Amino acid sequence: MESTILEGKKPCGCGCGTLIDAFDKCHHRPRNYAKNHFRNTGMRFPHPGIRDRICSRCGTGKTYLDKRGNPIWRHNGEEILCTKCFEKLRNVRDSERQKRRWLDYYYRNKEERIEYRKKYYGINKERLIRKRVQRYRDHKLEENAVVRQSRRRGTSMSKKRRIEIVISLGGKCVCCGYSADLRALCLDHIEGFGWKDRKRFPSVHHYYLYYLANPEEARKRLQVLCANCNVIKMTENREYRSGYVTPVVTSIET
Repeated sequence: MESTILEGKKPCGCGCGTLIDAFDKCHHRPRNYAKNHFRNTGMRFPHPGIRDRICSRCGTGKTYLDKRGNPIWRHNGEEILCTKCFEKLRNVRDSERQKRRWLDYYYRNKEERIEYRKKYYGINKERLIRKRVQRYRDHKLEENAVVRQSRRRGTSMSKKRRIEIVISLGGKCVCCGYSADLRALCLDHIEGFGWKDRKRFPSVHHYYLYYLANPEEARKRLQVLCANCNVIKMTENREYRSGYVTPVVTSIET
């Protein structure tokens, strides 16, 4: 190496190992790099320990590579940041700067904006009203569709829960023994006033879930009657919200 330097040759400063003339005769100055070689471009990882750097925010050494395979690090003052953390920080700064600019503009031109709004609304009043009405109708249609779908789902689930309770209580009428169709069987409160019991729960679905979770209490308070026997019992005992007139009859003579 010493002999090459004495002969007027020296290695390229980027570390690629290329021998170049120590003095540029054309520009009359010393040469440090070969043609098109600049600091980081000559070799793949010119600086020692460049892979061992750690991002001060995410704590990892991973970063993007340029076309020549050199890691791209960003500097935020004294911090060393990977490209991802640097982009996040820049986006936050840009958003804060934009927000400050918008607030400054808003408070400087507040009166002018109010006057412009009044003028614009006066000219386009009918069009804006039609647009609002149409938007309200579209929103109402979408909302009604979602509500109908949820109601259908809740109704189907409630029917399934009611049938499960009927089956757990015997699956047939305790008076006449009817069991041909479960849809014709009703859940009757033995002591009456079922509306008071259902009032404890936010919905019928929660009411059914409660008795499914507490089968012993369901056997004490509920019984299965067909539609005919249920109406007869309700009429004879006058099970209305005003109260009972005659004692409760739990069985019906057929």
